Amino acid sequence: FVTEMISVCIATYNGEAFIHAQLESILSQLHDDDEIIISDDGSTDNTLCIIRQYQDSRIHVISHHKFKEKAVSVWDKMTCVRENFEEALKYAKGDVIFISDQDDVWLPNKVQSVLDSMSIETSCIVHDCKIVNNDLHVINNSMFQIYSPCFNRWGWLWKSPFMGCCMAIRREVIQRALPIPINVEYDTWLGIVASKMGTLKVIHEPLILYRRHGNNISTCSQKSNNNLLTKLQRRYFVIKNLVKLW
Repeated sequence: FVTEMISVCIATYNGEAFIHAQLESILSQLHDDDEIIISDDGSTDNTLCIIRQYQDSRIHVISHHKFKEKAVSVWDKMTCVRENFEEALKYAKGDVIFISDQDDVWLPNKVQSVLDSMSIETSCIVHDCKIVNNDLHVINNSMFQIYSPCFNRWGWLWKSPFMGCCMAIRREVIQRALPIPINVEYDTWLGIVASKMGTLKVIHEPLILYRRHGNNISTCSQKSNNNLLTKLQRRYFVIKNLVKLW
């Protein structure tokens, strides 16, 4: 599978502090025919300037201004993330599609480890990560260890193993999954669709440094602040759209 084209989809917004380190860690693992699709949701800092300084033909930027107001509620934040990533996913041409946040760092063996684990039947790969602080100092050596995600067919309703920055999926999954339903987390939905279409494989080795710096939208490595109603609503919307999918 090393000859297959890779697309890396990144959603950015005011990520000037970390985007350079992330791109450096990704580009060093890609071939000339691979691509990085960056969807930027109207950054007002130097994010786009940093990206364009690369002058790398593998990097393609889609700039838009979908969200005029600051996302406050859980649902607003979910919409911002979903639509920004969906914008990148729409343009991905690769056979295998990696998803990336703007502020992490890929470990040097990530791409090859994922490709080596893929087979014809594999529709999605999920891997572990190390949780690090702003300066990349390790806080915890394993997200799986502290979060204990469920990997069986229905367990993800309780503790979803699908965290975008730790996923790679087949192009066919994107074609089936888009558009992503409203009020459903984009990575959970991609994982669900992938599970229906093929085999989910899990790599229990950390392949990225998952940076926590205080401004992350995702709270995966932290205790959720969502109340019980919000948690139930999130599961309801997943099940509602699952019925349509099945």
